[in-house]
Formats: sequence, structure tokens, C-alpha cells
Amino acid sequence: MTHGALWVSLLLLLMLQISWAESIELRDLRKKWQDANSAEMNEVEGKYLKVLKELQESLTKANRLEDALAVQAQVKLFSDEVSRDLSEKAKPVAGPPELLRLQSIYENEIKVIEEKNGRIYFESLKSLQKKFAKSGNLEEAVAVKRR
Repeated sequence: MTHGALWVSLLLLLMLQISWAESIELRDLRKKWQDANSAEMNEVEGKYLKVLKELQESLTKANRLEDALAVQAQVKLFSDEVSRDLSEKAKPVAGPPELLRLQSIYENEIKVIEEKNGRIYFESLKSLQKKFAKSGNLEEAVAVKRR
């Protein structure tokens, strides 16, 4: 192998390693965002579940059994680890006014978290895109822009 071919091979290998390492930055950024988002949402869900159980107990003691049953259905939905689909959980539930009020509060808190974390993620993506563009890695900059 000639020296020229060796240098070209080494250069290609270096470029692949840099591209791979920078792709990890994007994956790490996405994972960090997902983890933060999940942690905040899980905290809100935990509080919501606690308040729902308290409401169910209160309604049961007040002999408002149909209302307590409606709350129990919501508790079951949020206690089910299999049901992690937020769109399923966000469906309106028929029930007592107390339940509808709690559901509205929950939905608003989730919306605030999603908007806040979405803004943070978007700003982080813009910074990463600028970093890639500044270093001349246009492929990664475009890949980040498409996210």
C-alpha cells in the first residue's frame, strides 16, 4: 500500500470515528431529554394518582358510590404499568365534577412539562447544530436540523 492510500484510509477512518462520536452526542441529548421528560411526568402522575385515591376514599365514605366507581376507573388506568400511552390517559372521563377538575389540572401540568421540555430540547438541538456546522460537520448539522 502506498503512503497516499494509507493516508486516505486513515483520514476516512478518522472521519468515520468523528461522525460516529458526534452522532452519539445527538443520541445522548435525545436520551437526556426523554429521561427528564419521563421523570417529570412520572412525578405528576404519582401526585395525580395519590389525589385520585384520596378522592375515591372520600366519595366512598360519602356514599357517592357511582362517583367513587368512576374515580376508581381512573385510578386503575393510572396504576396500570402496561398503559403508558398518554393519549389513552388523556381521554375525557365521565364522572363527578371533582374528578373532571383533577383531570383538567393533570392535563394542564402535563402540557406545561411538554412545552417546557420541548423548548429546552429545541434550543439544545439548535446549539448542537451550530456546533456541528462550526466544526465543518455539515452532515451531522443537517441531521440535527431534521430532528
